Amino acid sequence: VFNAENMQFTDVNLKANAVVYEPGNVSASFENVSFIDRSGFQLKNLTTDLQVSNTITTLKNLSVRTNNNSISGYVSMNYNSIDALIQQPNSTRISVNVPSLNVNPKDAYFFSPELKSNEYITALSKKQVTGSLQLNGDVNNITIPKTSLNWGKNTKIYLEGTIKNALD
Repeated sequence: VFNAENMQFTDVNLKANAVVYEPGNVSASFENVSFIDRSGFQLKNLTTDLQVSNTITTLKNLSVRTNNNSISGYVSMNYNSIDALIQQPNSTRISVNVPSLNVNPKDAYFFSPELKSNEYITALSKKQVTGSLQLNGDVNNITIPKTSLNWGKNTKIYLEGTIKNALD
């Protein structure tokens, strides 16, 4: 079971430019965020242009690399207020565009070692999942436009559809 109190970081790097704080608005351009957790998990590099306001959070030019994963793209959340985001997350609108992903569940083992004994997660972790992903809508009605994922060289998954009531 994940326990945040077990986390302990070393080799922490944070390089940010254009950091701006105004009441109701924070923005920054992160050029390099990295660390190593005592579990062995590494955030090798995170870069993004972040903006947080009372009604929107965006991560533009997002790039994340860890031990076994890398993604790049754009994430945006729109909400009526910070209180609404916390108290009524179902009303949050999301937009995710990840044109490049290369993921593997092995990184989850650092935080939940019991996943290693899950036969489905173990089988999935034998190959990388690559492709692209898009999600749009509010949390109760998330649309997945044409999305393509590959598991290894010979297995391909094409997704298009809707996720209803994602937080239920």
